[in-house]
Amino acid sequence: MDAVLMNQIALGLFLVLNLVVAYYATKGAPKTMESYALANRSLGTTTLLLSLFATLMSTDNVALYLTYTDGVMGFFYPLTFVGMTLFLGYFVFPKLVYFRKEYTVAGVMKSMYGPFALLSTVLIMTLFSFLMIVAQLKEFGQMGVFLGLPPTTLIIGLGLFIACYTSVGGVRSVAFTDVLQFVVFAGGFLVFGTIVIRSHSGFAAIWEQFPKDSELGLFLSHPTFGRNFFSIFFWSIWPTVLISPPIVQRVLMTPSEKRVRSIFLIFGGSYLFFRILTTIVSATLFCVSEEIPDGMVSIEIIVGLICKNIIGRLLFILSFAAVVMSTADSLLNGREYYVDP
Repeated sequence: MDAVLMNQIALGLFLVLNLVVAYYATKGAPKTMESYALANRSLGTTTLLLSLFATLMSTDNVALYLTYTDGVMGFFYPLTFVGMTLFLGYFVFPKLVYFRKEYTVAGVMKSMYGPFALLSTVLIMTLFSFLMIVAQLKEFGQMGVFLGLPPTTLIIGLGLFIACYTSVGGVRSVAFTDVLQFVVFAGGFLVFGTIVIRSHSGFAAIWEQFPKDSELGLFLSHPTFGRNFFSIFFWSIWPTVLISPPIVQRVLMTPSEKRVRSIFLIFGGSYLFFRILTTIVSATLFCVSEEIPDGMVSIEIIVGLICKNIIGRLLFILSFAAVVMSTADSLLNGREYYVDP
């Protein structure tokens, strides 16, 4: 079977499976705003954890060029992100469970600081969510080279598909499709990463290709140090992703402080493991550096170079689609609740 056709069929089946999961997740659910917005705070810890993980895994987290372009410095942000996640997850987010009458981050801000805070939250988070959704869909357009479709078609088609099941099913459909998407991208990327690492003769061989003369230069003297340091500093003091509507929504869906702390603790450790894997896979680019066009590190070029295995590429496409959907659907769903109903 032609590789492009196989990719198209696999992606189509994955999308259909998302619709099936969304349908059964909302079948028989109460027709109330609390059910639509917070699933009556009845979802289990595992569902909430996997939904949170899937929501926070944007396309930036599977950017396979970071180690190649930024060196070890590219791994500093995940470390900072985990630290901030654990801090907020232990000391700040558990307190939100007492806002039992609120469905949204805007509602929480209004309760604490008044109407002006509500308006400010609506404006800031609407812009943030819009830009994030556009960025995720734009990245998915790069999969066109593997699917034989124009990027615009992929972007518009996937955007409409996501809007359909999120708007109709509410947070129940989003949470349960997040679980499916987590299984696909975590499992798919794990197998993809294993295939890539083994195809380059394992960790030792990859390390041998690492530019030894720049090991120390990967820090202060690395060309991207200034940009990375500013990014780490800025996002540490203003963790917009972690206080975005879908994340606060997941916290409001959690019935107790203890469960909130447990979820974020498990997430922190799991996220770090995933980023270590991403970093190692990204390092395989040093093994094929002579084949990379100057300044060209797009997804299609990277995957084409580091993975010659057709099944491996297919798994990456499905994983990438799952990452895009899990972030975009949560942002789109959260956006409906900025203003109290």
